[in-house]
Amino acid sequence: MSALQCLLLIFALIILVPTAGHFLRKWDYERQISGKRPERKAKKNMRLPEEKGPSNMDMEVDAVTYETRIKQDRNWRR
Repeated sequence: MSALQCLLLIFALIILVPTAGHFLRKWDYERQISGKRPERKAKKNMRLPEEKGPSNMDMEVDAVTYETRIKQDRNWRR
């Protein structure tokens, strides 16, 4: 197999594998909604991820404020 064929095979796999996964998940979801497949539920001994708390809004506000000050300073110097 030449290098070009290997490269084309890799690109094809990069495109086809996620697309196939998407369609399989969509198909499975539709089957669960229509009742053809029973809904999956977590087992009692299964550890589920905990809910995340609120994001740190103070840091986001500070970042936006700082960015605004920098933009205003640039406009003033022109």
